[in-house]
Amino acid sequence: MVCQALEAGDCDYAIVGGVSLFLNPWKAEETTATPFETGGEDMHSFSEKASGYRTSEGCAALLLQINSDELNRHHYVYGVVSATGHNSGGKTKSFAQPNKEQQTSLFQTVLKRANLLPERIQYVEALSVAS
Repeated sequence: MVCQALEAGDCDYAIVGGVSLFLNPWKAEETTATPFETGGEDMHSFSEKASGYRTSEGCAALLLQINSDELNRHHYVYGVVSATGHNSGGKTKSFAQPNKEQQTSLFQTVLKRANLLPERIQYVEALSVAS
């Protein structure tokens, strides 16, 4: 939604962010009691030996603006959002097991929107829950 608002000229800048905090002491106990939470130090993400996940706290915020030569002269550009996409099928065994076909379709759609070939991707931020 933010990218569309920037492209439409509804705003010049937008701050986007997210926060994950455990503000209640019982939250840590609750998450460690689930079958997904791993007990060991090594989770082996993206491996046959994957054993779960570990919860954590964190926060991040980004300042977004339209990518233009005029604006970029006055700011250091750390990255460019070439395309966005989302999906939510809601018909999977659990939140930890996304629909592979829908995820693949989403990736292909976003790459097409961005006019990017998969081999041009240099960095991927991924989530792994041993699924």
